[in-house]
Amino acid sequence: MEPPTSERILFSFRESNCSTDSHVAFGGTCAPRGQNVVSILASRYAHLTQRDLDASRAYANQTHAHITEQGEAIKLLNHDRKSLRQQRAKKDATIHRLRARIASLEATVKAQEDQIRQLEDDDGGIDIQGGDAFLSDDNDFEEDENTEEEDYEFLEAGPDDYVPIDVDDEE
Repeated sequence: MEPPTSERILFSFRESNCSTDSHVAFGGTCAPRGQNVVSILASRYAHLTQRDLDASRAYANQTHAHITEQGEAIKLLNHDRKSLRQQRAKKDATIHRLRARIASLEATVKAQEDQIRQLEDDDGGIDIQGGDAFLSDDNDFEEDENTEEEDYEFLEAGPDDYVPIDVDDEE
């Protein structure tokens, strides 16, 4: 919608000492104004009513509010973007630091393993860590003395019997 425009209005003033001339001068300056109003009413804006002008004002206010809201949204998005970039940079720095720490610890473990191997070789092949030792040897195994069948007969149920089992309720 284009803003309303009108033809250029020119004013001219004359100086006169006569009071009637001043009325004539005043009337002369008002006459072109009236003619311009008539020319505006006869122009392309003649169809606009006060309601239309109020609606265009409301539309302009609504558009202004919408643009202001978009500007605020852009500011918030810009702030969020900057914050996310800072968080990403911080995470990347943390990941880099932790990877360097892992590499350092792996080098330490490797050096300790080499040191243990060297100590084992110096001691004549004795396994310091016990990595080759079994949890139990067959020679250490002792049979349970209470493996008689009589001890377990109470677990066998007859055709009409049931075996009560004590269950601890965990509540």
